[in-house]
Amino acid sequence: MKLTSIAPINKSILLIYLTFSSCILLLFPSSILAFSRHSNTTGIPNLYKPMPHTHSTTQLAHVIATATSPSSSITTDMIEIAKIMSMTTINAVAYGIVHDLITTQINFDYFASDRTHHGPYTKAHFPFIYRTNNKILYALLWGTIATWWVGLPLGIICGIAARCNSKKLTWHNLMKPMSLFSVGMLTTSIIVGLLNYVNYKDSFEMVAVMHQTSYITGIVGGILMAYYLYNYTPEKSSEEKIIQFEPNSITINLVRLFGNK
Repeated sequence: MKLTSIAPINKSILLIYLTFSSCILLLFPSSILAFSRHSNTTGIPNLYKPMPHTHSTTQLAHVIATATSPSSSITTDMIEIAKIMSMTTINAVAYGIVHDLITTQINFDYFASDRTHHGPYTKAHFPFIYRTNNKILYALLWGTIATWWVGLPLGIICGIAARCNSKKLTWHNLMKPMSLFSVGMLTTSIIVGLLNYVNYKDSFEMVAVMHQTSYITGIVGGILMAYYLYNYTPEKSSEEKIIQFEPNSITINLVRLFGNK
């Protein structure tokens, strides 16, 4: 039937009805959808209880991904372990360079003389650095050589521990604890070195003790870091919070109106 064949009053009623229906569909889609899904149930107020939630969106996404594609989950774990391993190795090298920039200023003979393995090794394999006697170049060289092999295995251990965590931690979760750990290591090394110098008044011995302290605290701290990551529970971010549906009185009255018909 064409709209022109309807009586004027009927056309007005029809237009009002269409406008009203459009507003309902645009403004209250959740209410209409809930009503249509539960139209065969009794007790309209039951539709308006807040939706319970015990999991964050990240957790739900992980559960779905694990259930649907185990191989994809394993691949993700391997990639994250590689990222954490790389991050830990880079952090160890950066720490070593900063540490050696300090210790080369305290006693350069520890690196350049034959009293340790540093001087002969540098002369044999890096003669251009040995000839310069540049403290910064020595710090860059030995800060890398003496630390990467410590950071690499510790990174693998920390990566496995992070992914074995029920929250499936990523390299982002390691940034803060690893930074604090590095600062703590450097502070401990300096304090122990100063205490040694106060007792023995020997800067060479002071540098040697600082290096030994860094190795000990690095290895022990790396193992403790892995244990921490395995048991660590990250805080929920604001983006992970699920907004609960709480309809207003207008929505409730509209559904009751249509439900009574």
